[in-house]
Amino acid sequence: MKKLLTLWLAALLLALPCMGVLAQEIAPATSGEALEPQADYTHLVVGSTTQMSGNFLGDIWGNNTADIDVRTLVHGYDVVAWTQESMYTINPTVVQTTSVYDDPDGNRTYVLELQRGLMYNDGSPITAQDYVFALLLRGAPQTREIGGDTAGVSHILGSDEFVEGETPYFEGVRFLNNYAFSITIKADYLPFFYELTMLSTTPFPIDVIAPGCVVRDDGYGAYIANEDETVEEPIFTAPLLQQTLLAPGTGYVSHPTVSSGPYRLVSYDETAHVASFELNEYFRGNYEGQRPTIPQIEFRAVSNDEAIDLLLAGEIDLLNKGTDSELIAQGMEQFALDAINSQNYPRTGLGFISFACEQGPAQFEAVRKAIAYALDRDAFTSDFTGTYGQSVDGYYGFGQWMVQMVNGTLSHLAEGETETPEEAAAWDALSLEGLEHYVKDLDAAQALLVADGWTLNAQGEAYDAAVDAVRYKDVDGTLMPLSLKWAKLADNRAADLLEEALVEPLASIGMEIVVEEVTFDTLLRHYYRQDPRTYDMFYLATNFVLVFDPYMTYGDETEYNGALVNTTGYEDPILQKLALDMRQTEVGDYLSYCQKWVAFQEYWNSVLPAIPLYSNVYFDFYTNDLQDYAANSNQTWADAILYAWLGEPVEEPEMVQQGDVDVEDILIIP
Repeated sequence: MKKLLTLWLAALLLALPCMGVLAQEIAPATSGEALEPQADYTHLVVGSTTQMSGNFLGDIWGNNTADIDVRTLVHGYDVVAWTQESMYTINPTVVQTTSVYDDPDGNRTYVLELQRGLMYNDGSPITAQDYVFALLLRGAPQTREIGGDTAGVSHILGSDEFVEGETPYFEGVRFLNNYAFSITIKADYLPFFYELTMLSTTPFPIDVIAPGCVVRDDGYGAYIANEDETVEEPIFTAPLLQQTLLAPGTGYVSHPTVSSGPYRLVSYDETAHVASFELNEYFRGNYEGQRPTIPQIEFRAVSNDEAIDLLLAGEIDLLNKGTDSELIAQGMEQFALDAINSQNYPRTGLGFISFACEQGPAQFEAVRKAIAYALDRDAFTSDFTGTYGQSVDGYYGFGQWMVQMVNGTLSHLAEGETETPEEAAAWDALSLEGLEHYVKDLDAAQALLVADGWTLNAQGEAYDAAVDAVRYKDVDGTLMPLSLKWAKLADNRAADLLEEALVEPLASIGMEIVVEEVTFDTLLRHYYRQDPRTYDMFYLATNFVLVFDPYMTYGDETEYNGALVNTTGYEDPILQKLALDMRQTEVGDYLSYCQKWVAFQEYWNSVLPAIPLYSNVYFDFYTNDLQDYAANSNQTWADAILYAWLGEPVEEPEMVQQGDVDVEDILIIP
């Protein structure tokens, strides 16, 4: 499997730049002629097949990939930056100095001194108070009271007491002065392979989100207080946040108009799923000091069916993250005609079937595995992604660095670094061959159900396939039907293909899938457990963040809401322990991390809290007027757009051939 995966990735990625030549033999797209759009070098329209949900504050209320793109545009100045080489570092544009020390208990404190002169897009100053407020907001019990996820600060000393409201101050977050603050990491979270990323914080304006409030620190930890000390009742309350953060049409979560990123949000239409942005003139740049030049951006949802036509007509200028094989084929035809440009990169995530493992039949491993055996995952992957994807057997995507290190397409050695024969042998031994590749086998699926007790009918008698449609099981004295309700995304070709491939085979062995089409927002609210779950099954695709840390994904330590906790409802101390082992790897020990990562994948594959389907190659198609655009697996379009510009391609000067220049024409400078 290691060799096959390596060959597939290498062959695909090497062949893609040549696909324009191969595609010249294909007839022009039948959907429309390539049109010459009117040049507009001030306005870029970006289309995405994923709709925005309006969670633009952070991952407190969900982690939709389109929402992440908006956050990247409007929220900047994180104290930690990810480089184009997928490395992380303290952001020099934001942080002037950093110091670190450990206390006798093993807790580690980072003191960060900010650069002077940072400003929001309205010209107001950004100080340490804004960074401390962001951390306090993230962990505040008032935030949790209105449905927000507070797990993102669990690594900071004193978080348990602060989140639960036992102390009004956050012990591990200190407001030192207007330009300095500190974060103390719990000893229990060390070592952590991605240690520096635990400092990641962007500023949020306290005057907008909590008017009348300030950050104070009396020596025990930072806290939010009334600005006017003569006012006795606390102003910072859940009702205040409900209004300032979540009010429809004005709340900061969906309308963060005062922000610190390279662009400012001008408008967001929640119904049409369209957002518009303008340059933030006060933005100093990213970690390299890079600032964008495109004055205006519009970001909108588009369907797979219309995307390439809209691009050819000039109604959109950039299509981000194309996955549908029909869309890609259509785009490559136009790329071959030089009508549009294209880039591709392996996805850092996967498509998968998720379950509500805390309820109904999905709580049983045998049921989840039976569904896996009832589906021809390879055929489904081929139907949807064509030759641009491959089925996967674990919780990973081909664009992740650990996948590439394990399969040998990414070197684990730094330049000039050597390794011992024992280390080389250990790397060679790493593979994903220990993962079961679930293939369609209805007999195996049925045998699992029978062994798990799904042998009764609605009357409690023996199930008879000739008479009974649905199997039942005696669960604690109550008959449970083998029926799962699927929240299926409407107008989605992948979901349609999955329905065709799955529902009838499962019905033939006594499992009922009740399909209900829902909107994307409804699907996500149930998936994230923000609404009481009435669905048992979801088809989704996800992209992993660069910090792969599934420790909280399969435990019960936090409440079930938000994007960073247990979305499947599956609790497994073994899986959580494997994730903890992976987390507690010394920084830079890639071999140990990858060994632990493989162990995690093997166990995950054996219990299937979700069913992995495919990972694939993303395609971005865009106008020939967009120059120096370079998205990749770890840098989305919103990052890449800082380096891009609109205009006609710059002609490269032709190389002078030997013999074209006379010696007398050469001026030699002493």
